[in-house]
Amino acid sequence: MVFDVRKIVEHVTSRLTLDPGDIISLELLRGWELPERGPCRWEMWSGFGRRHRAHREPNTLGNEPTDCPGTTNLIMYLTTVAHMDTYEAILTKLDVRDFADKGVDAKIKTKILQAARFTGSSMNSQHWRFILVQDKKNLATLARDSSTGDWVKNADFAVIINIDPKVPGSNVDGGRVLQDMELAAWNFGVVSRLFTGFKEPELRRDFWIPPELKPAAVLGFGYPVKAIKGKKNRKPLEELVSLEKYGNPYHPTQ
Repeated sequence: MVFDVRKIVEHVTSRLTLDPGDIISLELLRGWELPERGPCRWEMWSGFGRRHRAHREPNTLGNEPTDCPGTTNLIMYLTTVAHMDTYEAILTKLDVRDFADKGVDAKIKTKILQAARFTGSSMNSQHWRFILVQDKKNLATLARDSSTGDWVKNADFAVIINIDPKVPGSNVDGGRVLQDMELAAWNFGVVSRLFTGFKEPELRRDFWIPPELKPAAVLGFGYPVKAIKGKKNRKPLEELVSLEKYGNPYHPTQ
């Protein structure tokens, strides 16, 4: 589960209930000093990424403290978003189409677009062209030009991914670049969703897409309305993977 760190800060003296293993997104918190409040002790240590740890200690009378977040002996792992583990990001990233009425900082938007720019492409052609859509009127137009993405009108911003169909492997490149943008966004606690169903003539007309480019997908971004648990329903590896040749059984321990 991902929590907004500002809510944690605002309620640092309240009894905020968390579950073991919950992740708290430390958005824009690099260099911030965690406060000490009564018996609440905060530590920072090196390990798997750069993390903050907070835990509760009994007061001098041996009673349970009441002014620290969490419950007795609960350890909260607050992962700085700048150092989110890639594997963890893949496992916890979900497609979300319900967005909070909260703007994403322009610097984060730039980093998401930079992730796209640094994605590998066929023959290093870098053939994509991206259209950043953030004006609410244009987001509404984008929703109207869609057959499956009406929800994008409520996103904080969207990116139209255009590819050059003349480049071999351009469709694969489109998938590579959208995945990198989504993972980069999730690194900062920003959720996303894609759609590929759009009314192409209208989309081209409204967003001035030239004929030599092909709109491949649209990504909508924003902060989630509620905490994201990151739990997925996926088939087991044994059902998806064959060993050496198709049909040969595979076991994850091999």
